[in-house]
Amino acid sequence: MFEIKQSTAIDIVFFAHDANGDAVTGKVDGDFTKRISKNGGVFAAMTVTIAERENGWYHAQLSTAHTDTLGLVTLTFTATGVKQVNNHFMVRAVTVDDLVRAQTPADLLDADKVTLGAKALVNKREHTVATGVDQVYDDDGSTVLRTLTPSESGGVITVAAT
Repeated sequence: MFEIKQSTAIDIVFFAHDANGDAVTGKVDGDFTKRISKNGGVFAAMTVTIAERENGWYHAQLSTAHTDTLGLVTLTFTATGVKQVNNHFMVRAVTVDDLVRAQTPADLLDADKVTLGAKALVNKREHTVATGVDQVYDDDGSTVLRTLTPSESGGVITVAAT
């Protein structure tokens, strides 16, 4: 499952195949039924344009409206002769990229932030779906370097780093 930053437009790519696993080519946008579920909600029709890249590979440009809700986003695409395509993305207010992105010029010199960012990219990371908590581990795979805990109050979601 891939992470998407909340309210970010992104181009997703998927493979369409038939019951035998063979690529299905030549489908156009109108051939697909497109559905979306945000954070476990009921599925609803979605507006997105699907286009073929080549050899059964298709893409769809998600808008900020598709990624505006924190939590699991599930997309389904169906078309005649195509096995249902299911995509899952975790929409987060804070992503790994945010951990490694410099906030100020001084951050570029902060060895702890640079080290943590590098470890978040290459080391073990665990996500607990029920609580939304993420943990980034040290090189040994057992020492927790950072815990990211989401919370909600008054409709505002924040993430505390400890």
